[in-house]
Amino acid sequence: MKRILSLLLVLLFAIGLLAGCAAGYNKNAANYYGADSTQEPPTSSQSSSESEHILVPGKTTDRKLIYRASLSIRTDTYHDDYTWINNKLVEAGGYLAQESTSGTAPESSGDTGRYSYLELRIPVEKLETFLSDLSERCKVVEKRLEVEDNTDAYYDLDVRIHALELRYAKLEEYLASAEKLEDLLTLEKEMSEVLSDLDTLKGQKASLDRDIAYSTVQIKLYEVVSPSAVSYAADDLGTRIKNGLLLTLRALRSFLEGLVVVLVSALPVLLLIGAVTFAVLGIVRLCRRRKKAGAPSSKAPAAGDPPAQS
Repeated sequence: MKRILSLLLVLLFAIGLLAGCAAGYNKNAANYYGADSTQEPPTSSQSSSESEHILVPGKTTDRKLIYRASLSIRTDTYHDDYTWINNKLVEAGGYLAQESTSGTAPESSGDTGRYSYLELRIPVEKLETFLSDLSERCKVVEKRLEVEDNTDAYYDLDVRIHALELRYAKLEEYLASAEKLEDLLTLEKEMSEVLSDLDTLKGQKASLDRDIAYSTVQIKLYEVVSPSAVSYAADDLGTRIKNGLLLTLRALRSFLEGLVVVLVSALPVLLLIGAVTFAVLGIVRLCRRRKKAGAPSSKAPAAGDPPAQS
């Protein structure tokens, strides 16, 4: 019995030790990757120059970076959040590049809620504040940020534009001194081609300048419809039964999904507990067998039986 109690104490100590290690790991991970941390999660492609960008507080860079952010938001106050986002857009000095809205406000049981896709252009110096305020205000369920470095391409465009401008200036000199009609026509054709190439390159540079100066923020705003927000007064009995079944099935699915998550998350600990329990039971059975094999027989010898031979 003492051995069993000792084994159980060892088992409880091991479980407590694992729980403490897991809590310590979660705390350290939260401090490192959390929103209040001053450090960023390391990336394999991060270099010293790439770390000095505008989303790092107190850091600026002369690199030509294009920021694209994508967020999915779920809300049960659709109108308030939609209005707040648009007000923040104006406050940041940005503009709406694209919008698509569908769905209906949740008033009756057949309403599915509203959905909006917003593509905003935010000045890059206001991007960090805008994203931070958005995360604090709204329930962001998915967030993605991409940073595209166009430094080499940008300065390559500068070099090519400068070379074409020099070429065009030379052609103007040749045109001023040309006398033959054939030479004039050839020079004018070449100058027209150079101008066309210049317009294309300058357009590409202007497009890069806009993308660098104004970051793209894509927002998907989903309205969450709760049963308490809709009216079932106009529904017939069949519709009410159907809606009740649907709500029950949704709740059951959510419960089962949560149960699966809990079981899978606890699987290593459950396996460890099962292994230790199996070992303890095996030891207990072995002790019982040894005790039974070593115990003296309790049967008394009969009166007429001869004494046992030594």
